Amino acid sequence: MKKDFQIPSAEGMCVAIVADKDADGKKIWSVGLFNERPEAVFNVIINASGSGFIKGKEKQTAKVRFLIDELQPGEFKPFEILVRDSIELTNTYWITFFSGNDLCDKKIQVPPKYVMLQKRERIGHTNKVGVVAR
Repeated sequence: MKKDFQIPSAEGMCVAIVADKDADGKKIWSVGLFNERPEAVFNVIINASGSGFIKGKEKQTAKVRFLIDELQPGEFKPFEILVRDSIELTNTYWITFFSGNDLCDKKIQVPPKYVMLQKRERIGHTNKVGVVAR
């Protein structure tokens, strides 16, 4: 019976983390969604959470939900600021969205210190450079 269902692909939706500056000029990390798909996606819901160890103590962040109404192909939209300590955690993003009439779902995990260890790349049609978790 399971073979009768076609599960739509959620490939092409990525979490990108880019270096930015806040209003005071301090360096921050913006986390956003990056659409590598050939079509726009709609009603994107992101469930974000983090867990792991900081200085030997187990930590868990609150579960936070974000909504992006529409994301065009090649578009990047930031949805949260990554707090400095959160870089030490495994950050998990459940992404649910509509592509046409299909409801798609994808889980992306960003391991600890991913921002520091990965090669930077240009993010879509922006002039921003950051790391991408696919």
